[in-house]
Amino acid sequence: MKIIYFLTFLILLQVPQLSHAENSPLRIDLITTANTNVPPFYGGRKLPSTGGQLSVSAILSNEDVVNPLNYWYLWKINGKPQNGGTPTRNSTILIETTLESTITASVTITDDQGKILGTKAHTIPIGKPELYFYEVYPLRGLSTQALPKELLHTQEEITIQAGTYFIDATIPTHHFFSKWMVNDALFSEKETNIITLQKSNVGETANVGYKIGNTTEFLQNAYNTIVVKFK
Repeated sequence: MKIIYFLTFLILLQVPQLSHAENSPLRIDLITTANTNVPPFYGGRKLPSTGGQLSVSAILSNEDVVNPLNYWYLWKINGKPQNGGTPTRNSTILIETTLESTITASVTITDDQGKILGTKAHTIPIGKPELYFYEVYPLRGLSTQALPKELLHTQEEITIQAGTYFIDATIPTHHFFSKWMVNDALFSEKETNIITLQKSNVGETANVGYKIGNTTEFLQNAYNTIVVKFK
């Protein structure tokens, strides 16, 4: 009996013991990052827009520190395997958006032996670039309250700034163009997002439009109008 016990003890010593963290399930979180421009006072989340780019990163965790380079990642976009269906070490994928209103990104995580450790999918809403108008006051500066579609103004002049949301920041700025239209006429040859309207120049009613567009990506554009009535 003593010999049996001794052999059993030796066998147990030779078996590698896995830590609790190694046995714990791998948690996968998908983080979406949209590199889009917004006004400086905007406190919300930057959203991806059509004709732009976004990135999705797989964040791995369990009860211990997880090195993302220790795993393989098979990414799928709208069900289509990326990189020819071959897993890579890349825990982040870059996605170019087109006309779709949503994109579904999924990732399957495997170890070096090909064992599947987990799968995660996330559907991402894709919006369009947006544009709103804000008044610029002589003393207080830029208002953070968007102007209504029709504005009754009691002063002789008003300065308006166009604020764009979710224009892709990865596109070089020299590819963009903009223009102001007032009462169906080009207001100025100068490309700027600020305009000053004077009652003496535009009359009692100014039908104002502003457009920003892109010479290389037609989906990256925004347009809005406002009617200013001088009292």
